[in-house]
Amino acid sequence: MITNPRSKLIAAGLSLFLLCSFWAGRKVPTAHAQSKLDDQVEPHITLLVVLGMLELFEVVGVTFPLQSARLNVTLVEVQLPGSPPPEEPETIPVELLFYDVDGRVVARSSQRLAVDRTATLHLTREITSLPNGLAMIRAVVKTGRLRSRQHVLSSFEIIDNATQQTTLVMKGKQVRLRFDCEVFD
Repeated sequence: MITNPRSKLIAAGLSLFLLCSFWAGRKVPTAHAQSKLDDQVEPHITLLVVLGMLELFEVVGVTFPLQSARLNVTLVEVQLPGSPPPEEPETIPVELLFYDVDGRVVARSSQRLAVDRTATLHLTREITSLPNGLAMIRAVVKTGRLRSRQHVLSSFEIIDNATQQTTLVMKGKQVRLRFDCEVFD
């Protein structure tokens, strides 16, 4: 059984690639056959599988124990006027992570997030093995597949522990994890 999330993603991508390769192997148009069909549009199938979303934030310095970092994620769903609300509330898997500059995970939180709910991961000196002083960290948010009208809103904050005020707020760059495959029939 595969338990590593990265291995699961690679296995899923490889499975989809093999499926598309098998499907494409049924009938592969040759250059000669294609020249006869210049005026015709050849039917084909496009397979697009969205595996999830990744949001990456810039590397930021946090001075422990004077500062702490917080990662917030909210799942929202756009309701179009006149459209009925979803029959069954759906949750998606969300993973909030802090990495050091060497790529080691220093804090992690995994949970299922419902629409209009927020998940938070607060990185303090007490929960990390990072030393006192300046530590360079990167925040990352991973989510499962979203429905067409769902969006994830994320923010990364640096907090002054003496005043409990936010001194820096950042928005990340979203990357959709997807697999594309075109099959000509």
